[in-house]
Amino acid sequence: MLLLETFVLALVCSYGSSQVRLTQPQLSITREGNKAIRIDCHVSLSEDFGKAPIHWYRQRHDAAPERILFIATQSVLDRDLDKGKFNAEKKIGQSTCTLTINKITSNDIATYYCAYWDHTVLENCRQPVQQPTLHSEPQPLECLRPLSPL
Repeated sequence: MLLLETFVLALVCSYGSSQVRLTQPQLSITREGNKAIRIDCHVSLSEDFGKAPIHWYRQRHDAAPERILFIATQSVLDRDLDKGKFNAEKKIGQSTCTLTINKITSNDIATYYCAYWDHTVLENCRQPVQQPTLHSEPQPLECLRPLSPL
């Protein structure tokens, strides 16, 4: 049997006028190999859930998190190799997004979590960057001489 641990994530994102809260009710899930597994993410937000981009991440032991896919109106995988392995769907009336992992193997043992962000988060958090100074004339190059002969 495989133990798939899911991280309970209660993420509150605040930007602009939107408030988002994500919760994953399943602490851990155990399944036999070669079966499918479903992980729910309940989403509470002040905008249209049907169009909201929900991202799914996987974090294997001693590794950085990696995004598997995201879903706004349809599921979009980050890698073509994962086609048929992962899928996500939204239950609009329940404000729930479900990740399905098909034909699980020992390689699927990881922490899975959902997240919400879109391009406006990046735009609202952008800081001005100082532009580099460009010189139109060549600048002198100074060379240092050794203090003592070699």
